Amino acid sequence: MNSPIDPPLLQLVQQDLQWLQNALKNMSVEFEEEKRKVQHELQNIATTLEEMTQRVQTLEHRTGLVEGRMHDLEGNIYLW
Repeated sequence: MNSPIDPPLLQLVQQDLQWLQNALKNMSVEFEEEKRKVQHELQNIATTLEEMTQRVQTLEHRTGLVEGRMHDLEGNIYLW
């Protein structure tokens, strides 16, 4: 199906994001303020990616429903 987001690419981005989050946890205490800011932004990105995943799944589901309805309508047209 023609998805607006390539699922393997999205998964790769999510994996990289997880790696960044883990690497950030190991940063020196000297950078605590910057660390908190980056953690906050990475969490925002993770939330956005999850929302995008949900939206893609919803779009794919709705597209399937529309295709099914179109198929039903095509069948009705041929019966006339």
